[in-house]
Amino acid sequence: MGNGSSVIIGVSTNGLDAVSGAHFVPVDQPFSYYPVPIVSTLIPPGGPISGGTALTIRGMGFGGGSADPQNRRSLFRCIFTTRAVPGDPNSARVVLSTGVVDRVDADGREAVCNTTEHVNTDGAPLPADRALSISLNAQQYADLSIYRYYGRPHIRRILPTGGPTLPAYTITIRGVGFGGMDGTSMPYVPLCRVGQRAGTIISMSSRLEDAESSGSNAPVGAEGTGSSAAAPPPPQEVVTDAVCVVPEPQGGLPGPALVRLALNGVNFDDGTPDPAAYMAQYGVPPVPQSYRYYRQLLHDLLPVGGPTSGGTTVNVRGEGFLGFDGLPSTARCKFEIVGVVMIGRVTEIRSDTELACFVPAQVSAADCHRLPLIGTDRH
Repeated sequence: MGNGSSVIIGVSTNGLDAVSGAHFVPVDQPFSYYPVPIVSTLIPPGGPISGGTALTIRGMGFGGGSADPQNRRSLFRCIFTTRAVPGDPNSARVVLSTGVVDRVDADGREAVCNTTEHVNTDGAPLPADRALSISLNAQQYADLSIYRYYGRPHIRRILPTGGPTLPAYTITIRGVGFGGMDGTSMPYVPLCRVGQRAGTIISMSSRLEDAESSGSNAPVGAEGTGSSAAAPPPPQEVVTDAVCVVPEPQGGLPGPALVRLALNGVNFDDGTPDPAAYMAQYGVPPVPQSYRYYRQLLHDLLPVGGPTSGGTTVNVRGEGFLGFDGLPSTARCKFEIVGVVMIGRVTEIRSDTELACFVPAQVSAADCHRLPLIGTDRH
């Protein structure tokens, strides 16, 4: 029986017949004993407390002995639980959320369960690990894996706030609550999304900083409802910088694009504060962070040379010079010779097709030149 088997069922209602008696009427459909299924991988191994994660469960033995696909799916259950007495596996199981089964594969090696909103009745701080409990007959459950629930990340700012429509540029997404998946035992790949396309998070680094009362998401000029009394020192919080490789925009078109973050690589979040609380404090809804794509081309420059001491002002003609904010203070010129890079300042942006750049010492304007329109991007 340990490996599972099928048996014929007979039914007698008079309570007197022996096992082999004539009044034990056999049932056409056999009853199947099945072993406890095994879970090897969860994709992803965690998700937000709001639910909405299509959780792929891989392992073996999910069929439950049923050859009928519809029957197999209708009896499969996935719930997320804790114990009434934390750490005691013999105490009562407390259901915190119930998943919605999407499919169970015919070979019993994969199932998909859509998570629903997580009700944190035990008050455990987030992120919190919960038992993934599975039943193949809608009755008996077994705790087969651990699933991580985390709260929403909050994006404070992005640096820089725009860049060319070319590939391989990066932005830093700065905020709090980015550690929701830290320490999970199964692999996952955090992602960013700029507009409609996803990019890879190549690094995350965290540090302690004084907590912001409202963050940079507050409207310009807003002061909130703070008191005039001297405030105590602010508490500290973990601030994280996530470096994201910006994808090329959809269709290669310039323009603004919303920035979102998926800590588990699946559920993208714009990282705005709680809408109700924000509206109560500022009277307006929160605005998500956005990144501005711009297209720039260089055609020619005049003059095409100058002394090694620098000081030459070159007029550069091209396209897209007003694509970011149109301010010379945020633009830079890059001059490169034999691997040595020098940065010159943009003194004037005259139009979308013409600007003036001050040439630094030791490098002439005839060398390789590139013009990023944001001061932090010098590639």
